[in-house]
Amino acid sequence: MLLCQALVAATAIDDKRSRADALAAVVRQLEGEARRRFLRQALRDATSHDSDWGCAHALAAVAGQLAGEPALWKETLPKAERMAEKGYFEALSNLAATWQPACGYPDLGRMLNEMPISSRSDWLGFARALAPVIAKLGGKTALGGTATAIQDTVDWWP
Repeated sequence: MLLCQALVAATAIDDKRSRADALAAVVRQLEGEARRRFLRQALRDATSHDSDWGCAHALAAVAGQLAGEPALWKETLPKAERMAEKGYFEALSNLAATWQPACGYPDLGRMLNEMPISSRSDWLGFARALAPVIAKLGGKTALGGTATAIQDTVDWWP
């Protein structure tokens, strides 16, 4: 009963970012098709927000709920990449944390080449965002290599 009330309240919110945040919180309690349906609504709300900041914030909340939803994960990846290209890495980081083999293997090389990284802060934010998927794909060895690359960056890029 309380879950139904929470869903009704969440879907009644006018502001798309706030509605996406609320739905992302409520879907934790759902399973199956109902979970996917409300996740899709939250993704639509998150990505149709007027401001980049609002879109990035809402997308980050939804992206963190996509574990076990490989189709939605794949659909969300390009949206999270677009936000990262604008300097908002939280959605990509949260999405990376929910990655699993059923989601497919993201082309990290392509992402690195296409990401408009113009400052050390941008590069470090991007590396931090992808750390969960790097760890899942390559384990401790890959994460150690990433840590070395981060330290090298700190040493030579002011």
